[in-house]
Amino acid sequence: ITIGSRYEGEYSYKLPLSTRIGEAILEVVIRVLFGQRVRNNQGGFRAFHRRTYKMFEETLFHGYAFTTELILSAALHDYKIKERPIHLLGREHGASYIVLNKLLISLLLCIGLYAIKNVKRLFSKRKL
Repeated sequence: ITIGSRYEGEYSYKLPLSTRIGEAILEVVIRVLFGQRVRNNQGGFRAFHRRTYKMFEETLFHGYAFTTELILSAALHDYKIKERPIHLLGREHGASYIVLNKLLISLLLCIGLYAIKNVKRLFSKRKL
């Protein structure tokens, strides 16, 4: 799975501090709980190998947590994730429609659910 990362490439816009702090916290949580290093977990540019299609059949979250769920699902399936640089331009018109409390709740639910799945997976591997 390849994820386009604004932190690997160049960007010419000001990223809100709250966005960067939130992504940094998610980066640490995903690395500690799932062993995946993804700096731009909410980035929308992604490419998938056809073998990864099962992840899409199993998705539970739609909306804010969808992109994070794909990373966590990839970790549970032992898929490799790579970030590649992308070049982004700043928003010219309008504003973001993200509602912070909905984003936070959906991400916490997603991470909690996948943390439980990961613990179950680790215990089932030990029993083998």
